[in-house]
Amino acid sequence: MKGETIKYRWLIFALFLLPHRGLGQQKNSPFISDSYRATSWVRSDGLTLDRKNSMLKDVNGFLWIISPVGLNRFDGSTFKIFYPEIDVPGSISGAYSFSLVEDSLHNIWVGTNKGISRYDIKADTFRNFSPAVLSTGSIATVVPFYTTRDLVFCFEAGHLLTNYNIHTFEKKLLFDLGPNHGVKNNMTVPHSIYDAFMKWTWSQADVKNCPSGIFCMRRFPGSLST
Repeated sequence: MKGETIKYRWLIFALFLLPHRGLGQQKNSPFISDSYRATSWVRSDGLTLDRKNSMLKDVNGFLWIISPVGLNRFDGSTFKIFYPEIDVPGSISGAYSFSLVEDSLHNIWVGTNKGISRYDIKADTFRNFSPAVLSTGSIATVVPFYTTRDLVFCFEAGHLLTNYNIHTFEKKLLFDLGPNHGVKNNMTVPHSIYDAFMKWTWSQADVKNCPSGIFCMRRFPGSLST
C-alpha cells in the first residue's frame, strides 16, 4: 500500500514537470495559432493610405476607413475608394475625410474638407452639405462626432456646434465658441460625447485660450466651462 502511494506521487510529480502545450504557445507567440491569425493590408493591396486612419464598421459588415486621399470601404478582401467627381451626381464632396458616424437609419455621415457628406446605404450615393463658415485654423470643415435616433452632431469651422436632422436634413446651430475659443486640433473631436438627457456636449478637444483638459458646452449663458 505504501509502495503504491509513493508510485502515484512520483507519477503526479512527473506530470507536473511536463511542459504545458497551451502555456508554451502563449509564451512564445502573441497569437494562439489554431484560434487567431494576424493579416495586414497596405497601400499595395488597395488602401489609399496606411497611416492616420480612423475606421467604422457598418450594419452590413463593411469597414469604412477615412484618409486624406479618399474614403475607403473594405469588404474583407477588396477596397472600394470614393473620390469626389465633379461630373458624377451623388459622389462625395471632398477627398480629405476626417471622421465618420453611422446614424440610426444606418447611413454614413462623413466629414470632409468640403463639408459633410451623407452616404445613402440603399442608393449607394452621397448627398453633400456645404459648411456655412469655412474653418480658418484647419482644413477640416465639418467633423461629425455623435448620433442619436434623429440627429447627427458636428463641429463646424472649429468653433460651431451643430446638428443635422437625419430625416429632414435641417441643420441647427447649437452653440458658437466664438473666434477666441475655436478648436485648435480636430484630432480629438470625433471622440466627443453628447449627453441627450442634460443636452450637454463633452469634449477633449484643445480649445484656444482655455486650459487643456475636458470642456463642456451647456445650453445656458456662460456655457463654455473647463
